[in-house]
Amino acid sequence: MVRPPFHGLLESVLRLQPWALALLGFLMVSMGVQGALAEPTADARLGVLHRSIPLPEGIAPERVQRALTYCISGRKWVIEEVQAGLVRASLNHRGIDARLFVYTTAKEVEIRCEARDKKGRPTTPTRWLDYLHEDIIQQLASAK
Repeated sequence: MVRPPFHGLLESVLRLQPWALALLGFLMVSMGVQGALAEPTADARLGVLHRSIPLPEGIAPERVQRALTYCISGRKWVIEEVQAGLVRASLNHRGIDARLFVYTTAKEVEIRCEARDKKGRPTTPTRWLDYLHEDIIQQLASAK
């Protein structure tokens, strides 16, 4: 019989006393609610910060999101997720596997990236990110 990978953990949890299960459930729910309500801090954000772009005054968040997705897809990144405050994309080119995280706040756009080369070593695709940075600045300037 094949056991699931977390079988031992599951057995341990099932052996807990009812009050311990209730406490565990309460802690999980309270941490989940706190995480859902809190805006991600700089420490919780994924990727290494490449650059920040100040947003023009009065620009609508929908327009910022549209400009970001236009620029990212225009540079051949594959957009994996779009949500309020985050666009996540990936690009695998010339042996570099890169993950892009673009965070937006009311005041700025942060471009962050995690990348690895063919051998799995961390790298930074600086030129790719610089070109994307320039495109985003141009799109935001024309969106006023």
